Amino acid sequence: GDRVIRAVGQILQQAARDAYVVRYGGDEFIICLKNAEENDPALIAESILNTLKDGFDSDSGDHLSVNVSIGISIITDNSKRVDEIIGQADDAMYKIKKAGKSNYGFLQS
Repeated sequence: GDRVIRAVGQILQQAARDAYVVRYGGDEFIICLKNAEENDPALIAESILNTLKDGFDSDSGDHLSVNVSIGISIITDNSKRVDEIIGQADDAMYKIKKAGKSNYGFLQS
């Protein structure tokens, strides 16, 4: 389990090169992008989905694929608190999970 989490973290870091990638807890990660107009979050989300769906080789040599649900919060109001931003992304992620997983969705504030 931990090896898969580390491998996924590395894939996220590669997909979002100019971003901060942190493990939020369990199997959840947060990616913070600056300038969503220049660093299109949809393209990054699609890249992550495709890479994880295609799979990767584990340390033990097994080929693994992972399905993920990605919630994206685009912030246009600088007065938002971090917990509000994360909550919006979390809400978007749960909508994706209910709709069938392995996709991404937005909430904009």
